[in-house]
Amino acid sequence: MKAICILILNKIIKMNKSELLQNITTKSYNKVQLIEMVKKLPGSSKPRLKPTTPKIGDVYMHSVFNHPVVLCKKQGQMWYGIMLTTESKCESLLEPCQSRFFTNSYITTTITSFKKMPMFLGTYDNNKHIREVYKRIKSIML
Repeated sequence: MKAICILILNKIIKMNKSELLQNITTKSYNKVQLIEMVKKLPGSSKPRLKPTTPKIGDVYMHSVFNHPVVLCKKQGQMWYGIMLTTESKCESLLEPCQSRFFTNSYITTTITSFKKMPMFLGTYDNNKHIREVYKRIKSIML
């Protein structure tokens, strides 16, 4: 089976996207084979590496709210983060993000906590801004 997959993948590397689509619709492949085929296409993105230890400024996808969260404070085993949104009319909107990687996003007044880190999205490259926003939100809440 492994040899067959290798042969298939070698053929796919030489295919363009339309040829791949035609090949997939005419033959049956399992999920793993399809994922490997797409990964081998030219121009496919490389897998994002997950950090071994979280730190301030890391952005994770909240598993319940399905929004990105920027880590801003660690207390014991618990991490606190500020939720981001792309919705410009959100009621809990605080201000626009000041990060090169989140240009069309906004910081909300929502602070959430994590013990186990969900899916890693990237980094918020302005830690000073995150700390200031966290202090401001905290002062509003208290």
